[in-house]
Amino acid sequence: MSDLRRTFAVLGALVPLLATARLGADPRSDFFCRMLTNTDVRVRISAALRLRDIPTADSVDPLVAALQREPNATARAAILSAIAAVGEPRALPAVEHAAEDPSPAVRTQAAHALAVLRAIAPAPDDNPSLVAPRFRLAIGTFAARDRSDEALAAQALDLLTAGLRTDPSVVLLEPVGIVSRNPLPGYFIDGSVRASTTADGGIRVEISLVVQTDPGREFRFESIASAVVPELPRDASAATRSAARTMAMRHAITSATQHTLTQLSGIR
Repeated sequence: MSDLRRTFAVLGALVPLLATARLGADPRSDFFCRMLTNTDVRVRISAALRLRDIPTADSVDPLVAALQREPNATARAAILSAIAAVGEPRALPAVEHAAEDPSPAVRTQAAHALAVLRAIAPAPDDNPSLVAPRFRLAIGTFAARDRSDEALAAQALDLLTAGLRTDPSVVLLEPVGIVSRNPLPGYFIDGSVRASTTADGGIRVEISLVVQTDPGREFRFESIASAVVPELPRDASAATRSAARTMAMRHAITSATQHTLTQLSGIR
């Protein structure tokens, strides 16, 4: 058996055993912290992802040390995802340095981690130009109500994500990155899109955003918005109809996003 296979065999054998012994600090955390120094990069990546899934405060220093010495960009990105899940502000200097990493994937993960850590440790009050985040959001699924709308749903998801990222009151997290230690109120958004043809031959697109609490998944409200591109010619090409669907979707998702943020800002 190769060293790599032997290492993974040990990981597979120990995880089920350690899972039954969760008192205080998770005993698996120490094991995976030690795996961050393994000579095989695949083992280091796996260890970082495991630490992301079982975030404990004790793992932040080993993660920071691993980030600073790690030569592999994929592994650095995985370590940053774990640091974001742990949510310890003392990791900020290392994450700020990683934000200038030459790898785009690492910079993306660093930006995500910075948003999380800065939300937990807000900027000093003596800088009024900075707006402190008020709540954290995660986006779940964005469904197409018809298979022909799947591409439209993917575009709507990208626009929703971009719209939420521009609001300084929001910390936008991936579902796996949400941590209970984050003091901000949390919400989870599921979306759907449906396109249809109007009586005059135009295109109507409806967007629905369902907002629930996180954790708990308790329904809070639904934002519904629609937009219409009217009276397309009967002989309009497929490209023209596709462009009309995209235009209507952009207007609808913008309206639904703004309504969602307005509603969230009014929750006390």
